[in-house]
Amino acid sequence: MPAINFQKRFAELILTGQKRQTIRLVRKYPIRQGDMLYLYTGQRTKHCESLGLVQCTSILKITLTKEFKIIVDIIPLSSIQEESDFITAEGFKSWQDMYKFFNKRYVLPFEGVLIKW
Repeated sequence: MPAINFQKRFAELILTGQKRQTIRLVRKYPIRQGDMLYLYTGQRTKHCESLGLVQCTSILKITLTKEFKIIVDIIPLSSIQEESDFITAEGFKSWQDMYKFFNKRYVLPFEGVLIKW
């Protein structure tokens, strides 16, 4: 059963059910639809806190381009509303906030998986 660690800033969104997805690099042993996921914040520290146990409902390929186009399962998000809804579901306040986070953490373009529960 895979464990996924989150930054503290996302904990409340996960606990309230506002954040029900995460973007990650592809793992050596990939998460699959149906897997039970252990969600944590502060993993491997004395401040480790469980955020719950959830079931993975889908895994989709995702690409974030340098121009910050969001492509989910080879289909680009086509409207400002779709992009806004996606960015909110990821736990960010704006596309600038999400762009800054991903560009600093991974460097764009980014290819990985979108894990939903």
